[in-house]
Amino acid sequence: MSSVSYTRTISASAAGPNFAAMSRVVRETGLLRRSRWFYALLLGGLFVALGGAITGFVMLGDSWYQLLIAAALGLIFTQFAFLSHEAAHRQVLASGPANDRLGRFIGTAMVGMSYQWWMTKHTRHHANPNQLGKDPDIAADTVSFHQDSAASRRGLLALFTRVQGYVFFPLLSVEGVNLHVQSVRSLVERRKVHGRGFELTVLALRFGILLSAVFLVLPLGMAFAFLGVQLAVFGIYMGATFAPNHVGMPFVARDAKLDFLSKQVLTSRNITGGWAMTLLMGGLNYQVEHHLFPSMSRPHLARARDIVREHCEQHDVPYTESTLPAAWHRVIEHLNTVGGASADLRVPRRRALQRGLSRPVPRGIPQERLPSTKRWIAITAAPRHHCESSPEVLTRSGVRALGSRSSAMPSRIASAATSVRPMPSPPSTMRSAAVRFATAAIRRPSARPASSTTRNAAESPDDASCSASG
Repeated sequence: MSSVSYTRTISASAAGPNFAAMSRVVRETGLLRRSRWFYALLLGGLFVALGGAITGFVMLGDSWYQLLIAAALGLIFTQFAFLSHEAAHRQVLASGPANDRLGRFIGTAMVGMSYQWWMTKHTRHHANPNQLGKDPDIAADTVSFHQDSAASRRGLLALFTRVQGYVFFPLLSVEGVNLHVQSVRSLVERRKVHGRGFELTVLALRFGILLSAVFLVLPLGMAFAFLGVQLAVFGIYMGATFAPNHVGMPFVARDAKLDFLSKQVLTSRNITGGWAMTLLMGGLNYQVEHHLFPSMSRPHLARARDIVREHCEQHDVPYTESTLPAAWHRVIEHLNTVGGASADLRVPRRRALQRGLSRPVPRGIPQERLPSTKRWIAITAAPRHHCESSPEVLTRSGVRALGSRSSAMPSRIASAATSVRPMPSPPSTMRSAAVRFATAAIRRPSARPASSTTRNAAESPDDASCSASG
């Protein structure tokens, strides 16, 4: 069995390249100027598209072709969400309060989401992307993005986690409902919420008008199908756009201190595809540049990419880009890897040894509380000699048997059972050698004397290996 490879976690502090120099170049190039005409045309185009969808809804009447209108509304509402996101980042207008008013109106009236809830959550994400314990976007929820949260799951949720990568995109079909529910729930919490009254009023009007129109014009079954298609398209479009930005990229340890540029670039992924992809993803395809310059308008992101990429190459900072299908594949692969960890970290060591597998000792289980009927063996890398032809050779000192029945083991294994300290996991090839050695030693009858040649070879396999290669 091949060893599981997780997305690496950045833990060391980094001095990092000079972000101020690159920022000065971007500013002098004029890339931080607002693009009012672009956003005016975009907003006008979205209202025209919305008007066309409403007209088609009225003209079609009682027809299953209404599901096409529902899908179109899902796409239009997602594009409105992208525009609200840009207003929240001060990309549209020069004034901060004006951007807030525009973003709040679009987010609540057009999209049906709470602007303050999105702002609170999204601001924390931008400050600490992919940082464990600080980024709310990777917090444990229905889907586990990190192996630590996956390993703590039990029951049906654990079974789901093992296949979460395969069901991730189908699961996004209900993400639209989740976003609406989370928005309303945040507004009715017993705490101070800025703009609570306005947002609740607008959301009530928005959903009231939408539901009334759908259930008055369409038959009951068709009305539910209409809402289902609209919410499914909205959820899949939103999730499929935001997930490739950071899922599968390195995590940042809780206590790690990274410079701003390294933290943003190392945890973000760009999507190639030019202007078509920029329109499709609302500018989020330039995720690296968006995190470095959150207030940069969408039309300037492509030019900023050239500057940022050149700066990263000069300072040896990894800059990640991929196509959209490749990014989706990486998302699925990462989620399945994390889901597999939820099973790997709960398999008893003894059972793993019997099956010839090498798996880590489950976390959080004190050694003294383990059942006496099971012996847990920790494999360590402690070779006494080094042989160039076989650099990873395990000696008997690298095997520690933990349990209450060590006296029943051969003397050479029982003598090594002197410590129950947690031991670090060696490379998979070394663990495999340890498994073979430990299994053979435990099963060999202790009453049968072995010849000196055989005993020496068994007690010191590294010496035997070196002499054979010599």
